[in-house]
Amino acid sequence: MSDLRAAAEAQLIREFSARRSFARGCGAALLELSSILEDSDARLDRAVDPLGVVLVAWAVRGRRLLRAAYRLLDVGDAPEAVPLIRILIEYAIVGRWLKMNPDRLHAWAMKDHGKREHTLREVIAELGDVPDAQAALQEQLNELEKMRERWRTERGEPSGGVPKIEVMASEIGAGFGYQLGYRTQSQSDVHATPLSVDVVYGRLDDGTLRILPVPGHALGEYDQYELAALALRDLLATVAEHMPALMWRSGIEGITAALIAARDSDPRKHEDPARALHEEAEDTDET
Repeated sequence: MSDLRAAAEAQLIREFSARRSFARGCGAALLELSSILEDSDARLDRAVDPLGVVLVAWAVRGRRLLRAAYRLLDVGDAPEAVPLIRILIEYAIVGRWLKMNPDRLHAWAMKDHGKREHTLREVIAELGDVPDAQAALQEQLNELEKMRERWRTERGEPSGGVPKIEVMASEIGAGFGYQLGYRTQSQSDVHATPLSVDVVYGRLDDGTLRILPVPGHALGEYDQYELAALALRDLLATVAEHMPALMWRSGIEGITAALIAARDSDPRKHEDPARALHEEAEDTDET
């Protein structure tokens, strides 16, 4: 039994590596499926509505984020890749929420404009002794005010509120995904928190702090290739639903089915993955 257990544990290492390669391939397939966004002459038709403009922009940025995250993961820099996946998750959550609440798009944009205006005014006030910088920022503020006025003229005052992203995640049914992939990353991987310090060290028996070869990170127990692929899948699915002329739906459905099948067969869903493997071998021997 011990020999079989050892063989199962060795095979698990091979299987997890294979599954990472598979998940990475699914992410690469999503990039290939949506590669029209990389065409040298890619442009939006004038008939595309404002929500479509937003979603396509995030698809463009999301594809770049996935590619950059994969490059970091490929060389073992997982802690540095995780914040990029966090941004991708945010695009997927907010994009889906706006798709479900298109009447809030105006309010969402105006709320952001208000934040930017407030920030610009504060920075301008603090740069009293730097007139050139003040002038440049004032020009930005003037342009922002003109844009806000034009939006009010064209669309009127915004209606409806814009919730925080955790509420958006809950409303679209992604509450767990948000908690896992977004908030936990904020605590350990993005902001200057005590946890971001703790994960850099291991404590030896004598109490000495040892610098870890690779800092811990929020998604260390998960396959980041898979999480990134799923986040991009969610984002592209929203784009495809809003803009069916892209003809992405069948491709996304196929890649999604492959990711789900891989997850359903993952030994890690068992409490003891190695035991599950060697029990599988024993069952095979009996037949």
